[in-house]
Amino acid sequence: MTTIDRDRDRDRLRRLADAATPGPWVMDDDSRGLVGPWIDGVSEEGTAREIADCTWTDEADAEFITAVRGAVPALLDALTRAEAQSETRRQQTAYWQERAEGFEARIADALALCDEWAAMGTRQMSIGAVRRALDGTVTPDPQ
Repeated sequence: MTTIDRDRDRDRLRRLADAATPGPWVMDDDSRGLVGPWIDGVSEEGTAREIADCTWTDEADAEFITAVRGAVPALLDALTRAEAQSETRRQQTAYWQERAEGFEARIADALALCDEWAAMGTRQMSIGAVRRALDGTVTPDPQ
């Protein structure tokens, strides 16, 4: 089984895309009068540049090669954005989980007060005591 090192693979793809002739690339299917497609791009100086002679390649393969030139950097950028959003959501979830656990503890304290009063036969509860338990400023006496 092959182990995938996503960061290494992603870095490699980014380096390859950055080193390649800038896009967009286009398929030129027979401007040279030859059989099969060619892939053309634009050099850094802005002149047309032959990228690949695909005369022995299936046209679908040449179209794929042409399409991935622009798609790979865009997909890497989208992946980076998605991972950042995922991390933000993870942090937000952890924050709200911690808050929920705190509220659960306060509710448990208030319920324990109610149980304590019921055990003592107290019929009338103090709203203030329940509120303090829910606010986290008072906890029931341990038994």
